[in-house]
Amino acid sequence: MLVGLQTVYGQINIVTQVIEELLSTEFSSGKWYPQNAFLRSGEFAINREGRDQPQEGMIFQDEHEETLLSLAHDGSEWLRSQIDACKTPSWHAEDGLEIHGFLTLPRNGSSAPHPLIVDVHGGPVRAWQDHWADIEIWAFYVSRGYTVLFPNPRGSAGRGQDFIRGVYGDMGGADHKDILIGIDQLVKSGIVDSTRVGVTSRSYGGTMSAWIITQTDGFVAAVPIAAACD
Repeated sequence: MLVGLQTVYGQINIVTQVIEELLSTEFSSGKWYPQNAFLRSGEFAINREGRDQPQEGMIFQDEHEETLLSLAHDGSEWLRSQIDACKTPSWHAEDGLEIHGFLTLPRNGSSAPHPLIVDVHGGPVRAWQDHWADIEIWAFYVSRGYTVLFPNPRGSAGRGQDFIRGVYGDMGGADHKDILIGIDQLVKSGIVDSTRVGVTSRSYGGTMSAWIITQTDGFVAAVPIAAACD
């Protein structure tokens, strides 16, 4: 399961209702939510990855881990060479709620302040995880000199039911403000050029991309994908 920006693996005894945590890591596994497979030996397997970690098949048992297969290659090393840093910024919403996200910075000779692309996850009850570059288009953006922000505003998974209920009956309300405040923080820190900010994504992220540009003049481009709109 997701706990904030961490991925936590465990098992539940359905008889005793006891929950045992087996592993907590900053890495992710699985496209949408963490995925793993338990083996008869008591081990469990995952496909571990991160923004600076190409996918690798791993086996875990107790405190022991073993790499079965790494998918690193010359192309993944080139991708790594394009990425300067992967950060996990946090900021406070208007009501004081703490919001988290991922930020990826380019390395290819560009200097701050950078142009920014905001990528809003679908759902809205989903969350960005620490995924490796080549399964998302953000690697293309970063290689072209863009910084990319992946916000997890209220309504995102991994923060409990109260956090999720923040979008109930108010999709596009407080959650869009959470995103705007995150952008403002990056501008004030000198990382982002306020005159070169774009927004995109698909599904609920596409709907947000269409909606958020009606609430502010701060975006110079928006690319809604598979959006629900009138």
